[in-house]
Amino acid sequence: MTLFYGGVTTNRHENGVGFLVHNRLIPWVKQFKAINDRICHIRINMNHRDHTYTHQPNQEMKKQEMSFMKS
Repeated sequence: MTLFYGGVTTNRHENGVGFLVHNRLIPWVKQFKAINDRICHIRINMNHRDHTYTHQPNQEMKKQEMSFMKS
C-alpha cells in the first residue's frame, strides 16, 4: 500500500488528508494534487477511463472528529 498524503509533514501527520492506494494500482495513478492540508485529489486511469477522487472533510466530519477525540 502507498499513501498519497497532503498536509503537514512534521514527525506527526496532522491536519492532512490522503489516499491509501494498493501497490497494483500505482502504475495507473496519473496525478495526485494536495490543494491544501484539508483538500486533495487523485486521478487514476484504468481501462481507458479516468477516475478522479476528491477528499474534503466537511463541518459534520469535524464535529464527529471532535466528539471522538473528547471520548
